[in-house]
This record gives sequence, structure tokens and C-alpha cells, in this order.
Amino acid sequence: MVFATISAHAGTVGMSGQWDFEGYGGPGDGSVLTDVVTGFFDFDAGTVTMQSMFFGAPVLYDGTLSDNDGDGIYVADTTTMWSGTPGTWYSLWDITDNGDGTASVVDGPRFFGPEVPYIIEGTLTSTVPLPGALWLFGSGLIGLVGLARRKTST
Repeated sequence: MVFATISAHAGTVGMSGQWDFEGYGGPGDGSVLTDVVTGFFDFDAGTVTMQSMFFGAPVLYDGTLSDNDGDGIYVADTTTMWSGTPGTWYSLWDITDNGDGTASVVDGPRFFGPEVPYIIEGTLTSTVPLPGALWLFGSGLIGLVGLARRKTST
């Protein structure tokens, strides 16, 4: 069984949208985090997908994401695949919106037994899609340029 606790402050309540994740994982013993971790958080759909290396083998995480208590601590319940072995991974994520299109992320630590903590820290970057109004504006502008060219040629 995997246990997770966060002693840090609560994060930002009401996170929304789709965010790319980049960070590092490693032992929660104060040493440098060296395992590269990347992924995607979709707060609107309530999903998280990540990949990393763990003891030299790739790990894939895919599961649900929610802020059940409304305190900014997001619960991730994921199915994992590590070296061909399926499992489950339960994480608590302290996610704080920095207000500049990025968010700070602190995970765990999770424990694989009493003496092996593993933590992940990183940054979320907002993946804001272009709004429909921008596409309409662009096509209208192209149309006006076309009209202006037609007037000057006649």
C-alpha cells in the first residue's frame, strides 16, 4: 500500500484548464531530485497523465484528479505501469497557481515501505487554446485585405 502526506500549505482552490507538467522526482531524503517527470493535468476533465523513470525503468501514470475537500490539495488516483507490472498509485498534489501561466507542484511524499519516500516537484504551464473570436478576427482581417486589393486593382 502507498501512503501519501503533505505537510506544506494548501494550494490553489479551483484550478481549471489544461496544463503541461515538467519536473523531477527522487528520494524524499533531501537529496537532489534527478528522475525527469513529464505529463499533463486536465483539471476540467479531472484527469492526469504522467511518465517518468523509476529505478531505471519507465513508469506511466494515468488516472483521475480531484480536489475533494476544496482545500487546494488535489488527489490523484492512477493506474501505473512500471517495467510491465501494473499497479495503483495514490498521490496528494499541493498545486499553487503562480498567476503568470505557471503553477508550482509538490507531491507526496509517497512511501514504498517505512524507509523509502519518493517525491515529485515541478511546474505546470497553462496550455491556453486560441479563442474562437481570434480566429474570426483573423479571417475578417484577411477578407478586408482582399477587398482592399480588389479596389486598388480596378
